[in-house]
Amino acid sequence: MVLRKFMRHVTDQNWIAVGLDILVVITGIFLGMQVNEWNDNRKDQLRSKQLVHQMVDDTRVAIHNVDRQIFNNRARIEVDLEALGILDGETLVNDNIISFERALNNISKMSQSEIGVGLLSSLLSGKEIDILPCELLSKAIRSFEDRVQTNAAIIDHFISRIDIENMVLGRYFAFQARSLPNLKVRYDLDRLRHSTEFIYAFQSSISLQTVQLERLELIKGVLENLQTALVRGSK
Repeated sequence: MVLRKFMRHVTDQNWIAVGLDILVVITGIFLGMQVNEWNDNRKDQLRSKQLVHQMVDDTRVAIHNVDRQIFNNRARIEVDLEALGILDGETLVNDNIISFERALNNISKMSQSEIGVGLLSSLLSGKEIDILPCELLSKAIRSFEDRVQTNAAIIDHFISRIDIENMVLGRYFAFQARSLPNLKVRYDLDRLRHSTEFIYAFQSSISLQTVQLERLELIKGVLENLQTALVRGSK
């Protein structure tokens, strides 16, 4: 229809009408491009906001996971210090025998870091995620990646060191298998107390757990900073 009118105007040499036809076509193309660009930008902004909101939720879960690890780590250090006191000569009575046996049994278990959740896992694995073009968010995410990856690697190193210490400790007593709840922890307290190697290994394990606790608390602070930046960026 438009092309037919345009050709008729050319045939009639109605150059004003030809100019108007061309102007209408150009205007239509321009408006169409603007509408498409506006629509694409709106979709990108909506997707970016959805990503940021998802990351806020993921960060909240990650902080909860780290809080749980910190709680368990502190409880374990406390129990292990009590056990070390018994090994140093304190009397083992009914009130602390369960705690002591738990310390022996738990020395064989070291929890891995649970930091990566959802989109946070993608960040930690090095995958790029399209986030709102906000410098605050970019800076927070770069800081998160650098510090969390470094500290997660350090924690994994400490866990491997603790596992080595636990191999030493495992020579002196039998663990309780989770799949066999009736199987009790078996140990010879006199032998444990007179083994310098065992005492040193136990002390080393507690020290490494304390360093792990410090690293977990640092990671929690980085996660909280990221969460604050994400909440601001989502508004």
